[in-house]
Amino acid sequence: MLNFLRRKPKQSDKLIVLLASQNPDPKLVDVLAKRQEIIMRETFTTRGVIRGLPDADLVVLGDVIPLWDVDTSLMQNTLEVTGIPVTTPDQMLSQPEEWISTARLANRKKLQYLPARFVLVGGWAGGVGKSCLALAMAKRFRERNLPTAILEASEGGSYLVSRLGPQLHSLYDVLTGEDTATEWEGVKLYPIDHRASQVLADDPRLPDFLAGLKRGYTLVVVDASPSHPFWPRLLDLATNIIVVTAPRDESLFQAETLLKELEPVRASRPELKIHLIMNMVHSLGERIGMSGMVAASIPYNERWASQLDPRIADPLLNILYPGWISGPNPKALRKRILAAKSGGKSPENSGKK
Repeated sequence: MLNFLRRKPKQSDKLIVLLASQNPDPKLVDVLAKRQEIIMRETFTTRGVIRGLPDADLVVLGDVIPLWDVDTSLMQNTLEVTGIPVTTPDQMLSQPEEWISTARLANRKKLQYLPARFVLVGGWAGGVGKSCLALAMAKRFRERNLPTAILEASEGGSYLVSRLGPQLHSLYDVLTGEDTATEWEGVKLYPIDHRASQVLADDPRLPDFLAGLKRGYTLVVVDASPSHPFWPRLLDLATNIIVVTAPRDESLFQAETLLKELEPVRASRPELKIHLIMNMVHSLGERIGMSGMVAASIPYNERWASQLDPRIADPLLNILYPGWISGPNPKALRKRILAAKSGGKSPENSGKK
């Protein structure tokens, strides 16, 4: 028999197998450790699974310890959207070649570990673009392949239904078990009008449902009104509140009023972050109002708003996740910001007809 030397795989050519188990099977550890084409990494918590996904080609998932900030449902939702193959320890032991082949053929998606956020986007003033920004935020965040949801808690009729169509399953339908949540751009939607919200406000299932949303998604964006029946419960769950205003006198006054109303909450919960956003800014002069308090200003761009262009959400997500829009290419970022200010035209073509 002729013996051929096998080329040792380069480090970059190797498959990364994430073995997630608080009590890993020694036989499985031995099998994986002996394979030269595999780099084995181990974890025993739900947080460890999420953090290990960006580099993983295959996840061997056993019993892991759920942690307070990464619930088991959040881990499962994240695994479902990544496209990374997941198997059990028993399946991996019985069919290692099949699962290694599956891992090689699978399309790997870029994934990041980001901490969970439950964000209220609200304010007293109407017509300042709260709902548009909430949708754009969820849409933009979902591009990172992480579980994302948007919940409606606003006045009047459902903006989500009026904007995206009457086929959406309502929060009432989902809570009562009649239907599952509708998905839009990969985002789970929970629309509801104000009248139905009043009916659900005292429903004993509501607290567990809202807490489940926080546990099950990396980002939950709530289109919120401070006078909504859900507001007290949402305030208890919130990690961040984004108060949206526009450069109008009455809007600025109402934003300042809400910020004052939230001061006792901020004092009792130092971990709660409250941010003031100036939306629909036409000129530099309009940024002067409350300028010392404004966390970000968003230029007025009617085309982007009408199309729910996710780029308008970058300044907001950069507040929730510092470094979001710094990225590897600052020059491209500057071009996007200039394009937003010039009505969507690129800097190179802004002077051309």
